[in-house]
Amino acid sequence: MMRIFHRRTIFRIVFKIDCVLLSVVLHHGDADANRSNAFEVSNNGHSIVYDNNGSGSAAIRGARYIDNTCIAWGYVSAGGGASPNSFGILGPVTKAGNAYTITLNYVDNSGNQVQMSGSAVVATPLYGGDPCITITAEPVTWTGTVNQCVIRTWSSCAATSHEFMFHVFGR
Repeated sequence: MMRIFHRRTIFRIVFKIDCVLLSVVLHHGDADANRSNAFEVSNNGHSIVYDNNGSGSAAIRGARYIDNTCIAWGYVSAGGGASPNSFGILGPVTKAGNAYTITLNYVDNSGNQVQMSGSAVVATPLYGGDPCITITAEPVTWTGTVNQCVIRTWSSCAATSHEFMFHVFGR
């Protein structure tokens, strides 16, 4: 462990053997009650920030926050197949008519599914020559065990299957 003292805030850099390789811990004053993890780097390549930007705050270029991040993205074919290069999807995309249900793989540090507290789903149809392609995305819902979103497509102004790309942002 290494400590760096700066005025009244103590920055402590902790190296661990288990899943976290590097943790930057901030202390405000001397009490452990004022401790907050600012940043962690794991041994498998992911990093976690522990700051909430909150509602109505300015987004800082290049900054990442725990409460405003990309949860999932991917390509879904007209038949409902998700690209293996998709991110944050748990299991196959289920399809019923023109409705595609995407189950999100959103977990805590222990790998347990956690409920999102807010979301924005953005879906973009891939142009296939039809000038009347429409897409709608419903907000993420919690089933009691996982987060899911439903995306519906229309082509030629009627409900039909169509390929699309999507992003889910959330808290």
